[in-house]
Amino acid sequence: MSISSNLNNELALVWPLVGLGKALALDVVAEGVESLEEAAALPRLGCLFGQGYLWSRAVPPERFLQPLVTSDAAASSSVLISGG
Repeated sequence: MSISSNLNNELALVWPLVGLGKALALDVVAEGVESLEEAAALPRLGCLFGQGYLWSRAVPPERFLQPLVTSDAAASSSVLISGG
């Protein structure tokens, strides 16, 4: 089975779940995204959020927050405000 046919099988499962989330007015997060091909398919399904090994392996909370914390508190505040 090729990677493309595997992706088609996965999308056949994902599509109704994204639809259910939309029907319930929920944001849907795709879990376990491992390839650029998978990530590229998500917006076509209406799924705008994803997480998985494509971006990062699991990390402890303190390591996750580390890039968000800077020595310049004003810069951190403006980044968080503009991003929120």
